[in-house]
Amino acid sequence: MRGRKPKPTRIKVLSGNPGKRPLPKDDVTPPRALPRPPAILQDLARKEWWRIGRVLYEAGLLTQIDVPALVAYCQSYATWCEAQQEIRRSGTVIKSGRGQPMLSPFLKVANIAWQQWTHILTEFGMTPSSRSRVTIANPAAEEDEFEKFLNRGGIRMNSGRVRVPSDK
Repeated sequence: MRGRKPKPTRIKVLSGNPGKRPLPKDDVTPPRALPRPPAILQDLARKEWWRIGRVLYEAGLLTQIDVPALVAYCQSYATWCEAQQEIRRSGTVIKSGRGQPMLSPFLKVANIAWQQWTHILTEFGMTPSSRSRVTIANPAAEEDEFEKFLNRGGIRMNSGRVRVPSDK
């Protein structure tokens, strides 16, 4: 498929739906709580699940269908961190079996994990450039029934003050 990738509905809602096209009614809804991490995630990947998962869940950007992408994000993040620790320990240039200097194989592991990780970051809108395309509108406070009634008649209530539209 050519062209720009479509934005998730939740990001469109947070952006104020700049395209003004009707949003899908049957879109996937967020779970009631942040799902538990799958057993495949261990140690650092599991910690990252709880850290970033909570942020995505609270922003309304995590649905049940996004769990595999979040798993891949957490695992690639953990792999990248582990490779970086190994590079720090052994250095970027190591000696081969013949005693010749060579690049550490952990550089390749780190680079591949970084590519996977950053690709998923952009999918969730978590890089500066992908986030700059999303302007998060202030979520409107939930209106109570009386306020909804007043708003239908043209009377607006803002912070306790009643504003009546002028007849002009």
